[in-house]
Amino acid sequence: MEAKRHYYVTPTSYLQLLDCFKTLLRRQQQGVTAQRRRYEIGLEKLAGTEEQVRMAPRRKQRTVHARAYTWRCTHLAKVSKSTSW
Repeated sequence: MEAKRHYYVTPTSYLQLLDCFKTLLRRQQQGVTAQRRRYEIGLEKLAGTEEQVRMAPRRKQRTVHARAYTWRCTHLAKVSKSTSW
């Protein structure tokens, strides 16, 4: 059985409904903005990590060359000191 009732919307209740809707919309927008910011930061970190991974072989190669160069310089310095006149 249905009750035969009439529901009326008053101007005040309609304005309250609009306020409630605006509040919910604002919260959703803030949530989406925060998620977007986190997503963008994550992408930036991934790009930085990709760059570091790409540069790792070059960095390792430079380290090996630098160690060899340092060893040669040290060896030459010892040789030159021992053969000084």
